[in-house]
Amino acid sequence: MKKLKTLLFAFCLSFCILSSKADVIYTPVTHMGAVVSLEGIASYELAFSQSNTLNLWGGAGFVFPLGGFFHPAYGTEAALEFRQYFNKSAFQRLNLGLYAGLAYMNAPELYRGSLVDRYTSVGFVPGLKLTYKLQLAPQMVAEPYISLSVPFYEEKFSEIFDKNSDGGFVVTLGVRVGFNQVKKLFEK
Repeated sequence: MKKLKTLLFAFCLSFCILSSKADVIYTPVTHMGAVVSLEGIASYELAFSQSNTLNLWGGAGFVFPLGGFFHPAYGTEAALEFRQYFNKSAFQRLNLGLYAGLAYMNAPELYRGSLVDRYTSVGFVPGLKLTYKLQLAPQMVAEPYISLSVPFYEEKFSEIFDKNSDGGFVVTLGVRVGFNQVKKLFEK
């Protein structure tokens, strides 16, 4: 039964990756297939229980589909994330996060694989993220993740939630590297 569940999960995940658009930071260009995000971040986590934190983070990064490394979208994002850690009191390793962020992106406009122009876009990006937090140094982390989000974006912030904004589920495989500090707000 466990093998069947694992196989079903792998099939669903591969379907999502093959039929998805890009995400966080996010790309305003619709692409099919797996998408990669590479980000530098700074984050501050407020631990309000032994396994939950409120994470405030900001950063900059690149997003590109697996064949579009040379024409990435790039930009900045700031977000608020609620995290559930599966390793109590350590605030490391595997965690599940629910987040919402604002982003400012510069994206490529491609025609038949060639870059013809670039444009800017603003977005609101809510989503769900499964992250593995690795402590590289006392305040330095690396966080590989997979996320599912629904980015809403337009050229002007006031138009983000208009009916023509391209909201839709998005899958991203990413790595974030940067500074992290955790402050405990609870007594043991």
